[in-house]
Amino acid sequence: MIRLNTPIESLVINLQSAGNVQYNIQYVIVRQGTRLEKSTEGLLTSSGQNVVLINDFSSGYFDITYINVTNIDPTENFISVLKKTNVSEFNLTSEAIGLKNRECTEFTSESGFKVLDQNGSFKTITESVSADGDVENSDMSYMAPVPSGGTLTLPDSQINVNGVDEGDVVSVKTIDVDLTDGVDPVVPTSVGLVGNTLTITLPSGGGGDVDIEINGNLYDTISAPDTVDIPVINSVPASVGTITGLNVVVADSTAVIKNSAGTTIKTEAIPAATSENITIINSTVNVRKSDATLISAVTVLAEGSANYNVADSTAVIKDSAGTTLKSEGILAATSENITINDSTAVIKNSAGTTIKSEGILAEASENITINDSVAVLKDTAMVTLDTVNIFAEDTENIVLDDFNVEVEDPLGSVILTDSYLAYSMNTLNLTALSNTNVVIGTGITLTISATAPLSPSENDIWLQPI
Repeated sequence: MIRLNTPIESLVINLQSAGNVQYNIQYVIVRQGTRLEKSTEGLLTSSGQNVVLINDFSSGYFDITYINVTNIDPTENFISVLKKTNVSEFNLTSEAIGLKNRECTEFTSESGFKVLDQNGSFKTITESVSADGDVENSDMSYMAPVPSGGTLTLPDSQINVNGVDEGDVVSVKTIDVDLTDGVDPVVPTSVGLVGNTLTITLPSGGGGDVDIEINGNLYDTISAPDTVDIPVINSVPASVGTITGLNVVVADSTAVIKNSAGTTIKTEAIPAATSENITIINSTVNVRKSDATLISAVTVLAEGSANYNVADSTAVIKDSAGTTLKSEGILAATSENITINDSTAVIKNSAGTTIKSEGILAEASENITINDSVAVLKDTAMVTLDTVNIFAEDTENIVLDDFNVEVEDPLGSVILTDSYLAYSMNTLNLTALSNTNVVIGTGITLTISATAPLSPSENDIWLQPI
């Protein structure tokens, strides 16, 4: 058997030249009393040292029980198997083994290394070097390496009685135990061996009554030898307390205060069998606007309640000139419909007389139509000469027809004529229709015709030669 110990021992296969070499290794991992059988195999192609197995565990060892190295290359190769440590190495095969195609070297714990031909038949035995060994006890609590061909002297074992070192004894040798009361041998009530601990129960030797007191108060009186079970419990009841030396120590209680969401607010230790006042911090309610602006911070006693009145809001409505139209209170966190009065459009003429008055909804616009003006032209006799409509806020040119003046003779022939612009002048220029002088005398009628009557200032007609 080949053993790889810790720290970091490894198995190495050395090839004299590059080629194709197969290997198969079977081994047992031993750690903390547990044995685990494992195997590994592979193909080596590089010359030089090839690490095929390494023990890098912090404890335990590998026991290699079988090794097979086969040359599958057509060319003969020389192979050796080594064991390496952190600081040294030695050749397990003593020298390099020449293996032709399909020949192998095989190791077993019984026969060491030997060479087999390509048919698997025994060819030769290879001299091998025994590896270092280990000495260990049955539970592997002790282990020491033994150099190949060397010896190991086991150390003495220590004897402890009730935890006190009473000396050493020779290892791997029977230990005799004598029990006495100081004079005579004592037969134990029981003897138990668990692992390396031997427990010997001796019979009680006493007699008489024994008072049992707790905190200076008599709890019970018993007759020795006897035992009494003293329960230490809380109000549930549940067993509490631990034995520390000659005392039973009951651990402090812990008050854990949580809110309704299960979040721990405060934790405080309370000595057993006592009470404690625990003060927790008051809560704070922050009242904010919807934009997170703080309105008020209200302190609320823990486990208490508090009323806080949030001031009403005020809606102030202004026109575009900044004049306040209406101011109205709105309850906090509510909405309110606010109605503002409609506007009134009052239309007047230049004399200040109201022409039209009409309501307009707030924040709205309205088309207001006012009636056209009417111009009525009359003469002094109040006879209507003409009627004309004029658009509001507009002007209108009014044209009066000219009138003509004709002078007829008694036979009805027009002898004089003229045209006259309305309201333009007071003098008529009569023009004869022929070059003869016109004599107005007895028997001649002067007729004035016009498309519009003359105004009062135009009734005088002057005849003058032209």
